[in-house]
Amino acid sequence: MEGSKDHILLGVAGNPVLHSKSPLMFNALFKEKNIDGSYIRVAGRTPGEIVKLFKDLDFRGMNITAPFKNSIIPFTGRLEESADKTGSVNTLVMHDGLLTGHNTDIFGITESLKAHCQDMEGKNVVVAGAGGAGISAAYAMIKQKCRVTILNRTVEKARQAAECLGRCICQQFRCTAAS
Repeated sequence: MEGSKDHILLGVAGNPVLHSKSPLMFNALFKEKNIDGSYIRVAGRTPGEIVKLFKDLDFRGMNITAPFKNSIIPFTGRLEESADKTGSVNTLVMHDGLLTGHNTDIFGITESLKAHCQDMEGKNVVVAGAGGAGISAAYAMIKQKCRVTILNRTVEKARQAAECLGRCICQQFRCTAAS
């Protein structure tokens, strides 16, 4: 019963976001499981606009994608540990009246790799990209005690990512620009 008091409203916010297949997957799951919910795309211009829509429309949760994974942080009331350590939020949820930023990329990356590689410790890992998802991937691999190299189009952004992660976890990094 869309629009009912118990209706669960979820979404994905970004710019661009119209290409996202998440609404198709979630809405099919809601229908299959007979869940009173809907999952929509939110094309925002600013992180503040996204947060306002989140609160005004009473979203239960929202996935955050480019370009807002980092810039949404000042609009949260609380960050869970991995979002705080990586400076990247990919999920917003209201907890006890506080808009809370989560980073579920780390769990997804770690669990996906564990399914194919039982012991990651000591492995050399290359992460392509120093944006929100790249930093999350690097952090996930650091937590698995891997040696991480961050590749990026610009050395400076790779260095900034490594410095951010280096402050979080004492670790040695190499930064390389892709040619």
